[in-house]
Amino acid sequence: CSYSFLDSETQRHLYKKEGVTDKGAVQVTGAVRYENRIRGVEYRKLKGIFICFNLLDSLALIDSILARSVKETRAKYSIFVKPHPGDSNRFGTIEQLCEKYQLKYVSPLDDISNFAGQAQVLLAGCSGAHIDALMYGMCPMSLSSWYEGDYYGLVAGDVVQLIQSFYDISKRYDDSFHKVMSMRHRYNKHLLKSEILPSQIIANQVNKLNDID
Repeated sequence: CSYSFLDSETQRHLYKKEGVTDKGAVQVTGAVRYENRIRGVEYRKLKGIFICFNLLDSLALIDSILARSVKETRAKYSIFVKPHPGDSNRFGTIEQLCEKYQLKYVSPLDDISNFAGQAQVLLAGCSGAHIDALMYGMCPMSLSSWYEGDYYGLVAGDVVQLIQSFYDISKRYDDSFHKVMSMRHRYNKHLLKSEILPSQIIANQVNKLNDID
């Protein structure tokens, strides 16, 4: 029998739709990858925007979004740009676009958590980076024209805030921050009992299975 250790009941529901949870035992433990990086929730004045791209984003789209970020924010905020680690063929091109628009290029190997103190909003398309942002106390957003499909159910769950332009970011951030942060536990059970580490729960379960064998 196979075992799956999931981050949350929300993830269990998603996997169930895909038929994954029918193939073995499932236990919701919380997210191991965040257990030493979870930040406390604290509203801070908007000073930075962190933009993430992945392989689904065309260079034309990337160029357009970066151009809009400069035009519509008028250098009011620091803007950080991070390509997906798997998009290695375009690292150089994206870095050149950042130089063109005088934006801060972030190494694909850098963790988003390292910038949570400098950027309060994360902007991305349909991406798992939104969950990372949520765990690190950053408000996840996307442009309506960019976000296609809602595979993770983050828009339906009112976690990812859809905006029409960069002009909307400041007000949406102020209006939605506390509501969005109040839903973090839906995507990471660890937040309900932070003193119990997901890795320890998994280790205990694995030890029990070994004893049975």
